[in-house]
Amino acid sequence: MSEESSKETTRSLLIAWAKRQDKWVQRLVDSVAATRSFPSQSELGDIYSALLAEKQLSTFTTAVDVAAVLTEQTDTAAFPFTITELCHLGGVNRLIANQKIEFNKRFTVIYGENGVGKTGYVRILKRLAGVRSAEDVLPNVMSNAHVSGERAAMKYDAGTGSAEIKWSDESNVAPFNRMAIFDSRSLSYHIDSELTFHYIPKELSLLKIVHDGIEAIRTLLEKDRQTRDRKGNVFLPHFTRGTKAYVAIETLGASTDLDQLRAICDSSDSSALDTIARQISALESGNIESELRVATDDNDAWAKLVNLFSRVAALNLPSLLALHKKIEDLKARSATLVEEMFLQQEIPGAKSKAWEGFIRSANSYIVEHLGEEYPGTDCNCIYCLQPLNAASVKLIALYRSYVQGEVRKELTAAESDLAQKLTIVNQEDLVLLRSWLSKRAADSSYQHSIKDLKSVLNTLDVLESLDSASKEKMWADLEAAIANASDLLPTLRSRADESKKSLTALSGTSADQKTHLVPLKAQLAEMKDAAELRRQITEVSSFVAETKWVDRVDKVLSGFRALSRSLTELSKSASDEVIRKDFEKHFQEESAALRCPAVVLTFPGRKGETARHKSVCDSHPIADVLSDGEQKVIALADFLAEVSVSEHNTPLIFDDPITSLDYKRMEHVVSRLFLLSQSRQVIVFTHNIWFTVELMQKFQDYPKEFRFIELREDVDGKGFVSQQTSPRVDHWDEMKKSITEVIAAAKKTQPGVVQDALIKQGYSMLRSLCELAVEEKLLRGVVRRFAPNIALTKLSKINATGIQLVQDHVSPIFERCCRRLEGHSQTLETQNIRASLTDLENDWSQLQDTVSKL
Repeated sequence: MSEESSKETTRSLLIAWAKRQDKWVQRLVDSVAATRSFPSQSELGDIYSALLAEKQLSTFTTAVDVAAVLTEQTDTAAFPFTITELCHLGGVNRLIANQKIEFNKRFTVIYGENGVGKTGYVRILKRLAGVRSAEDVLPNVMSNAHVSGERAAMKYDAGTGSAEIKWSDESNVAPFNRMAIFDSRSLSYHIDSELTFHYIPKELSLLKIVHDGIEAIRTLLEKDRQTRDRKGNVFLPHFTRGTKAYVAIETLGASTDLDQLRAICDSSDSSALDTIARQISALESGNIESELRVATDDNDAWAKLVNLFSRVAALNLPSLLALHKKIEDLKARSATLVEEMFLQQEIPGAKSKAWEGFIRSANSYIVEHLGEEYPGTDCNCIYCLQPLNAASVKLIALYRSYVQGEVRKELTAAESDLAQKLTIVNQEDLVLLRSWLSKRAADSSYQHSIKDLKSVLNTLDVLESLDSASKEKMWADLEAAIANASDLLPTLRSRADESKKSLTALSGTSADQKTHLVPLKAQLAEMKDAAELRRQITEVSSFVAETKWVDRVDKVLSGFRALSRSLTELSKSASDEVIRKDFEKHFQEESAALRCPAVVLTFPGRKGETARHKSVCDSHPIADVLSDGEQKVIALADFLAEVSVSEHNTPLIFDDPITSLDYKRMEHVVSRLFLLSQSRQVIVFTHNIWFTVELMQKFQDYPKEFRFIELREDVDGKGFVSQQTSPRVDHWDEMKKSITEVIAAAKKTQPGVVQDALIKQGYSMLRSLCELAVEEKLLRGVVRRFAPNIALTKLSKINATGIQLVQDHVSPIFERCCRRLEGHSQTLETQNIRASLTDLENDWSQLQDTVSKL
């Protein structure tokens, strides 16, 4: 299939696809096809307006006309162009400012050792081209100087003539964005599992531009949606939960019926609202709730007093006195028992409360942790943990016998029984009752019973002292308290009954008011919310309209995925002939020439683009299987195949393309670059001298179509541009002049370390001159030290008659040079023998004489 038929096929497929889409898509396709570029902001705005009108998302209306046949316009981007000059103005890495590289329109080699600035210039070109592997261009990070403004100037020739641009770190700058660049950083992209085509025929690029245009329209629509999408319901806090207006506002959205909202607004009556408000105010103005709280407190307090005084009156004083006498008798018996058991032991504080507490606590600890058998033989004291002697064991046994004896048990039980019978008042209730009685004693409504209240307070004081003093009470006070409680009980019961009746009556009144108040408040809330809704109906209607608009936009946005998918299918169909088959053919050809491992190619499509996927060994990733060199040749083959199917009118730039490649693969790269330069400008950056010389030899018959530039480093920085005709190599005449100068300098120097150093330098040069004599005078360039291969076509030029002369005279001089240089191995007997200036002069004279005879 020819290029023109491919273009027509691509165009016809695009037109047919567009006719099946919405009118706004057709307008986008018409714009892209006519200009071969992304629509301007004005055009994009018109297309977006057309979408809104077509989808009834605005009141804007426009005629959307699409030509039956896309307009064919001249594509200025298709003109061939070549780079003519790059001038570095400053601010790029450590490159020296104001350096200029002038490019040959066909082939330019920029040579330099590692670290002399090649990468800096490559980064400028990559940034201009906007290639995949482009990185940020940094200034000299070792300097604090601020960098701003123009950093480079680029001149180029295009179909419209010569032009120049100033570069200030912009990326993807036309027409330089049509250059193709291969470097080490791009290796990972070309080995990547899925790579879109970066250099594609201009007709196929229309599909990508259309896709980008659709994405731009989608972005505009999503942005508008985000702007108009009201997050959250700002109206709801203004309404009362449960009202009709609240329920309607709570579910406010695209499905809201505005007529229903307006009906709620109409239900508001300001005069009725005022009447209901007055009724509620009247019902709430009384003190019924306050009275009810007081009555409730009184009812609880009188009930507690009746219960308390009933328990006091029920106390059996004779029984309590008998229990008290029993306790006193038991205490006396216990004291006697202590005297009998312990007084002879001379225990300090025996019979005291502290002593009683001590032995009781010790016994509790023994029972819980040591058991009833303690103390036995070989036991330790529970207090000091020292071994117990017999006397100690006996004393502890007496303690336990005393504490666990019947007298102590009976005394403990009696004391507990008396304390329980005298526990009449709950302290919390007592505090509450005292507080309540104090408040009521100061209330004028209780003045008729103030005497009774004071009597009750006095009784409570007695009961409180009984509870706190326990066995140390005054029995006479208790007898009086019991009598007082019995006398007050009828009065307390009467007041309790009255309080209960009052509470019942007030509760009924309160319930009646609530029965009327609740519906009135509900009615008032309905009317207030209806009035509030009427006040905000304009904003609410706007909210509903915006929500409905967003809802419609969501439906439109959901269709973009299908649109993108159909465009991707179109791209796959359109590119099958233009890219896939041609690329696959070129890739296989390049792979075979570079002896690449077998690679499986597939062509997935996505987002209006055609991509390629490379794999080996049952779809294993290439990087996991192949060596660095194998990956490099696959990446190079991929790059060369990709540019082969693109436009043949733009520069190709290679940065050290043969790194990691063997010699035979390098030969193919040289030949391939030479062929590429017949239709495109080729620029090569390299540090490989063999590669450079091989490229030069390809152009030995076309010297005007090749330019060699060397980059160097000096004290001012890197990237010094030296315009050369060829790489720096040694020549007989240049070396002859240099060794003559060294011998002259040695003659002017006194014997010693400095003169010895000059003599060694002279012998180093003399050794190179021996090689040059063989290279230039004998072999006549058939074999050169810096160049690969033997020039078989020049074999006839070899000076065969001079072979014996070189063997007899040049070889011995060469051997003496090697022995006198530290870099060569020497025998022990010659290591300490130093050459003299006379030796150097004689050897140099003999070499010149021999060369003159060749």
